[in-house]
Amino acid sequence: MNAIEHRYYKIGTSSKGLPRIWLQGAGLLASNFIKGRPYTVILNVTNRTIILKLLDKVVDNCRCVSGRKRHNFDSFTPIVELSNSELVTITGLSTRVRADFYENEIHISIHHLDKKIEEREARLAKNLSNGFITKAVLCAGIGISAAAGYDVLTKSGLKCRTEFVVDRERQYLDVLSSNNHSIDDSTVIFESTLEEMEPELVGFVDCISFSLACTGMGSSGKAKNKIDIPEEHSTDATGIFGLVKLIERCQPSILVSENVVGAVKSATYVLLKSLLAIYGYNVTEKVLNSTHTHSIENRERYWFVATSAGLSIPDLENFPVFQRVHQHLSSILETIPYAHKMWKSSDEKVRKAALNKTNGKNFAFNLVSPTVSKIGVCGKGYNKNRATECHIAGPNNLSRLLTVQELAKAQSVPLHLIDGVVPTIAYQGLGQGVDYRQAQGVFECVARDVLSPIIKTILALKKTLPPKCLAIEHSYF
Repeated sequence: MNAIEHRYYKIGTSSKGLPRIWLQGAGLLASNFIKGRPYTVILNVTNRTIILKLLDKVVDNCRCVSGRKRHNFDSFTPIVELSNSELVTITGLSTRVRADFYENEIHISIHHLDKKIEEREARLAKNLSNGFITKAVLCAGIGISAAAGYDVLTKSGLKCRTEFVVDRERQYLDVLSSNNHSIDDSTVIFESTLEEMEPELVGFVDCISFSLACTGMGSSGKAKNKIDIPEEHSTDATGIFGLVKLIERCQPSILVSENVVGAVKSATYVLLKSLLAIYGYNVTEKVLNSTHTHSIENRERYWFVATSAGLSIPDLENFPVFQRVHQHLSSILETIPYAHKMWKSSDEKVRKAALNKTNGKNFAFNLVSPTVSKIGVCGKGYNKNRATECHIAGPNNLSRLLTVQELAKAQSVPLHLIDGVVPTIAYQGLGQGVDYRQAQGVFECVARDVLSPIIKTILALKKTLPPKCLAIEHSYF
């Protein structure tokens, strides 16, 4: 039996506070539900469906199609209203339904998006009750954010299982596989763009963290690529479509995103957040920098967290307080003899900076004293010795770049993540990475405000939980 029509409806509320489903008009006519015809209502609690079936005659406990006379016409617009206490057993907390119109029958079921909300939240609660949470990392880089999220969740008493990671750069995945403690032998590695990855190769996860390519989001990237908007970028703009496919496939309860500040008003992120709202997520966002983390490098980044509709929203304004470990740049600097090849003459860069200033160009030479408490962002190409990025001032017009280890410390990144990595790749990975403490703080907000209420509910409902889950009660929860 093939449906004649499919229509989607919101579940309303009656004057008695009961759920109400209101059908009216052409759909009813297509199924021969005209004013006065008797029908019966069959509730299937197991399948959460409602079947309206026309009857040949009026029988006990049946209902009749009502109607409203059409203005200036002799015909009636048919109306079916469903509203009683039994309806709650079908609709639950859902807000929408789908009605399938067949000949002489109408089948009403829970809206597929509402079902997905219920299923993913139930899956998260079940996993938490068993002491673990599943995670995926997209556009992983060398996995700084992945490590931070893993550290917070494991500190919370949970076993954090990274189900899969995706990145299009082989060298980053090699570093991730060798050094990153957030993955293990069960983690599936994808060397792939988000667009080409086949979603059917992965399953459900509780949390997805991602950092869409930012080359076209910032002003320098737009200038370099000669584009006006991020969506014009030749290789990075379409990643959003792959991301959406993976969200639809994996149905995470929590999404954590990081990007440059320019992403906030981009069409990509505006549309993504609007789509997430349709899919049943609440989004909260915040721009973070070194004033929040007390890291030496002032890496300003835009973060958002999307949580499924039935979960709490993390309070990013109540960001964790981090203690300053390094008061000045000098405290993270290695002792490198001035005769070492890292020290270079600054004369040419000083000359070009003066010329740029004369010509009205905003390309100054970024020469910093070891006594400063913070430095600007060192990007992906930092090892190319670009004048606008941090150079440590030495005697006799000498200057040098930060070493890889110094840069990691400036970003509060655990050193083992770059251990044994070729400097060129390490610089690139750190340059495209995040302030570890920013990621740590965001995940702490998630643990405190999103996961904690679920765990506390579980603890209240169940007197006995697995040991790993009980440990949660003594950390963030």
